[in-house]
Parts: sequence; C-alpha cells; structure tokens
Amino acid sequence: MHEWAATVERLTDRYGEDYKGAWHPVVGPFLAVVSEAMSIEESGGSVRASLVTEVDRQRIIMSRYLQGRH
Repeated sequence: MHEWAATVERLTDRYGEDYKGAWHPVVGPFLAVVSEAMSIEESGGSVRASLVTEVDRQRIIMSRYLQGRH
C-alpha cells in the first residue's frame, strides 16, 4: 500500500487538495478501485478483468477532471 499512499500524496501536492483526508467525488472512486486492485495483488490474488476495466474507466474520468483544473 506504500505505492497507493505515494500516489495520493503526489496528487495532493500537485493539485493542492487533500485527497487522502477528504472524499473527492471524482478522484475518490479512482483511488478506491486502485486500492482494491493493489490489495488483491499484495495478497497474491489475481485482479479480475472487471476491476481492471473499472480502474481504467475511473482513470479516464479522473484524468479529464484534473486536466480541466490547469
């Protein structure tokens, strides 16, 4: 989970919002599905295809949102 925490910190530093301490309606769902996928991998499991698809979908949504903030 270190990688997940580092990602959250980078987003917080770059965009100036506390994505770790406060739920964000766009960034939060992305971080949640990434956390779920990482947890499965860290426990030795295989991430199901539907979760991989959801990670990709949420990444696109979040990226569009964050690009609009510049």
